[in-house]
Order: sequence, then C-alpha cells, then structure tokens
Amino acid sequence: MDVDLHRETLTHELGEHAIFGATGDNRTKPSEVLRIASQKEAATNVDAVVPRYLQLAEAEKNIKKESSS
Repeated sequence: MDVDLHRETLTHELGEHAIFGATGDNRTKPSEVLRIASQKEAATNVDAVVPRYLQLAEAEKNIKKESSS
C-alpha cells in the first residue's frame, strides 16, 4: 500500500496529526454502503439518482475525437 510505503515520511511531516487507519479500511464493504444509505432520505424520483463519473467512457472519448476531426 502507498500509505505503508510513505508512513515514515507522513509521520515526519504531519507529526501528531498523522493518523493511519487499519489496512483495508479504504475498501468499501457492501454492508457499509447499506448502513450509509439507510441514514439518507430515499430519492422519490428515480431520475434524481445520477452517477458521478470520473472520466468519459472510452466510446464517448472516441465519438468526441471523431467529431472534432
């Protein structure tokens, strides 16, 4: 893990503010998703649920590339 690789540097730079979670804490578990979802108000309209993509899909990139040529 990157944290393990840089733990010493992080501890040196951040001092007492360096707090490390247990290995594997960064992996989302289905039970945790369910717990968080149960605390939120349910969407009344299915169209209100919109995914947040970090980048365009490959097909979309290709279409944009072709249309700009």
